[in-house]
Formats: sequence, C-alpha cells, structure tokens
Amino acid sequence: PAIPAQYLEPPGARPNQHGLRGEYFPDTSFTGKPAFSRIDTVVDFNFGKGSPGKGVPKQYYAIRWTGKLIAPVTGEYYLGGAFDDVFRLWLDGKKLIDKSRNRNQSSMVVKVNLEKGRKYDLRLEFIQLWYKGKVSLWGGEPDHGKFDAAVAAARKAEVAVVVAGIDDRVEGEGRDRSFLHLPGDQTDLVKAVLKANPRTIVVLQNGGPVAIPWIVEHVPAILETFCNGEEGGNALAEVLFGDYNPGGRLPVTLYRSVNQLPGFSDYDIRKGRTYMYYGKLAGLDPQEPEPLYPFGYGLSYTSFKYGKLSTEAGTFYPGDTIRIRLEVTNTGRLSGDEVVQVYARISRAPVQRPEKQLVAFRRIPFKPGEKKIVKLAFPVQTLAYWDTVKHVFTVPAGDVELFAGKSSAQMIKKTVLKIKNNHGEL
Repeated sequence: PAIPAQYLEPPGARPNQHGLRGEYFPDTSFTGKPAFSRIDTVVDFNFGKGSPGKGVPKQYYAIRWTGKLIAPVTGEYYLGGAFDDVFRLWLDGKKLIDKSRNRNQSSMVVKVNLEKGRKYDLRLEFIQLWYKGKVSLWGGEPDHGKFDAAVAAARKAEVAVVVAGIDDRVEGEGRDRSFLHLPGDQTDLVKAVLKANPRTIVVLQNGGPVAIPWIVEHVPAILETFCNGEEGGNALAEVLFGDYNPGGRLPVTLYRSVNQLPGFSDYDIRKGRTYMYYGKLAGLDPQEPEPLYPFGYGLSYTSFKYGKLSTEAGTFYPGDTIRIRLEVTNTGRLSGDEVVQVYARISRAPVQRPEKQLVAFRRIPFKPGEKKIVKLAFPVQTLAYWDTVKHVFTVPAGDVELFAGKSSAQMIKKTVLKIKNNHGEL
C-alpha cells in the first residue's frame, strides 16, 4: 500500500499537518525553481499522458518529495514503490533505491529497520521521461505469518503445488521489464512450502522468461506454463496428474539474472547469454555460469534414444532442399512426444555467424517402445546471410555441420555436408 499520510510529515509542518512537500520541475534536471510546490498527503499518482500541474509539461518533468517518515512501531518494514520511469529513494541520507536508467513501468521494495516515534529524513525523486507518468511510495510492515496457511496445507498434503509468476502489472505490451526475478516474495513462499513438504512442484505462469536460480537448485519439479489461457487450469491438472505427457520446449533462454543480458540500448544479440551465441563468438568468459535453461530445453515423462542421422546427399546447392533422416526410439514406459531439433553451424563464412542456428524441428508422438524414422527438411537458403555489397541474400559455400538433439545445448547426433555455389565451387 501507499504510505498513509499520518506517517509522513512535511518540512516545517504545522500541528497535525501530514504528508510530504512535492516540488514539481518543468524539466528533468531538478535545477532552478520548481514550477510549483505543494503538500501531497500521499504519493500515489497516475498522471497518465497528462501534466501533473500548471507549468509542467506532459513529458520530461521531475518531482522531488521531502519530509519525515515516522514509524508506528519498532520493527522491520518494506519501503519502495511503483514507478514509470526514474525512481530514487533516500532515508536519512542513505540511498535505498536508484533506478536511474529505468525507462519503463516497474516496482521495487527494500527492507529497513525502523524505531517507533523516530523521525527519519525521507527524499524521493521521480523523473517522467516518455509516454505515461506514474509513481507511488509504498511502505508497510512485513506479514511474518502470511505463509502460515500455505505451510500448514503443505504439511498435510502428499504433494504441494505452488503457482508463481508474473501478471500484467509487471509485463505487457508497450513496456519493458527492468528485472527477471519473480516479483514480491514469491520465492520466499516457495522456500517456506518446500521446507514443510519436500515433494513440492512449482508451476510458472508468465509471458517472458524468469530468473529462478534458487528454485532450479532446490525444487524437485518445475512446470513452465507461460500464459495458458482460460482452459489453463484443466490443462495443468491433466499434466500434473499424468493424464497428458507434456512435450513443449522453451522458445526462449532462461537466464540466471538480468546480469546475463546486454544493456537496454545494446542491440548486438551476440552479447545475449544464449546457447545460440554462447562462447568465444560472443566474447564471453567461458568460466561464466551458463543460463538456467537453454533455448529448446524441455523434459517429458518418458525418455528417448537417438539413432543414426543422415542426409539424402552429401553436397548441396543454394536452390536445393536438405532432407534429413533420424532414428528415434521411445525407451520409456509411457506415451509421449519428442521435439527433434536440428541446428546448423557454418565453419567458414565472410560474416560472423551464430554458434548454432535452428534450421528445422518437428514434434512427433511415440507409444512406449516405439521406434520411428523422423524426416525433416529445410531449404539451403535458410543458411543465407545478407550481402551488404551485392545487396542479395547469399549462401556461403563450404562445410556445414548439422546437429540433431533435444535442445540447443544437448546435441546428440552430428553429420557434415557441403554447400557449393552455382559454379560448383566450394
């Protein structure tokens, strides 16, 4: 919740006057005189695309709130807020939050220890840069008993299921996320439930990837459902109870933290820590921890064995189609789908190429013990790059390594073919 007025006191407050002094600047520098000042009883504003007041533009403005924070009781508190765009918060001169590079809707809280009756200097700076202006100053006592009901239920259950994820307050069209971890104290909830019941399943519901390193290390089962729609509950029950064998694969890489991503303004995708570009081509430290899960990763309730990988020919031309045959066997006791993925690596090219490039995939159902010859195909033109001199898509001649496997990081079978140009030259 927004911090109530009775716990805030503006500078030079009159008796029974509460709130913070807000200084509204017509630019983003906090220099010169503000366009106007006023006492805001609470900081909980959604200015939208409009101006916050006379003399302040609709975009690119700044607001500074100052005053005292008074805690009702001694103890641990949450302090932070929601904002779009820049948010900086100080308490007694110590900077608690600095989201200076933020250019999107976000939120952040920190824990602080406060003494009853003591007046703490509070300063909040907010900068609106583009699109919509929104800012709230949050505060409250942590509810140390908030997980009690969940823990009690987990102790009585054979299996505990924790549904966690991200909603439209954190991610959505028209804005970017500033963090990858699960919002709020969802990870703490998982820890509490897992301690009560080691047979815990975490179900994720989210639109984009989430960084969950602690959950990956400690929780025995994780089910990623993304945004699963109106029938998501029924589908989830069928998967958890084993009536349906999941066969989906990750269309993204799951990172350990936002630190494994390049900066917001850096569009060089080679710097993203994905298995598609991981390693020397990206200029990364090979000792750096790998992502949590690579592109294409996914498990099943059964297991599969890969046999011989072959192509119909050994040499191809730019107009050809490469046809692949791969023997796959369901070696488990349950029916299930396998997603066979084929990646290509070009050993020699005049431009920098991906470490591995997904060129074909196919999802195939198998009965227990069933063996199939999986056939995949892709045009040679899939390997083309844009020639900035000739202004055409060009397929580099030379050797191409083909890998078949379960994900971009788990390649099981390999073969090599040759690409010739239209003159027959390698």
